[in-house]
Amino acid sequence: MKKVLLIVLGYILVAGVTFGVTFVAVNNVHKYDDEKCECDCKKENKKTEKKDDDEKVNYKKELKNMCLNVDKDGNYNYDLYEEIEDKLESLEEKEKYDQMWDVVKGLKACNEFDCIIVEDNDSHIYHTYDCENDDYDTEEFEIDDDAKKTMNANVVLSTACSNVNSKGDYSAENVKCENFICDATIDGKTYTRDCTVN
Repeated sequence: MKKVLLIVLGYILVAGVTFGVTFVAVNNVHKYDDEKCECDCKKENKKTEKKDDDEKVNYKKELKNMCLNVDKDGNYNYDLYEEIEDKLESLEEKEKYDQMWDVVKGLKACNEFDCIIVEDNDSHIYHTYDCENDDYDTEEFEIDDDAKKTMNANVVLSTACSNVNSKGDYSAENVKCENFICDATIDGKTYTRDCTVN
């Protein structure tokens, strides 16, 4: 019986030592993995923070740099500036105010020492700088109330035109279409669209 007990104790002792060594070894590996992971996570966070910092643009600095590149008349990228100005006038004449931001976003130009950078996203923010007076400003691209009413009318009239029947007739609240000509009354003003014309 004593012999059997010693053999069992021997197995338990060997198993305990093996378990202990295995536990220490595995624990050290996990500890190393945790340290490595923690270290990698810190590196990853630093990369993310740096990326966020890179995305923050110093518009005033960019505008000042543009001032250094203007010609003798104070113009920079003036051809693009004129081209966009013409497009804006055309959209205004056609009352397509909702398309104006898409035309101006990303613009970087100067006219007579007044420089502008329009953010190239959907923020509707632009930055201006007067090279001669060191005057920097940030503003939001907005359209006036009449333009907003016209935009609303355009949406209403587009919807009406897409719902006319085969004779060009349609009727809804404040909207009436006959023979593909639609009238929408918004805030007391009547807007008309010929549905056969794009």
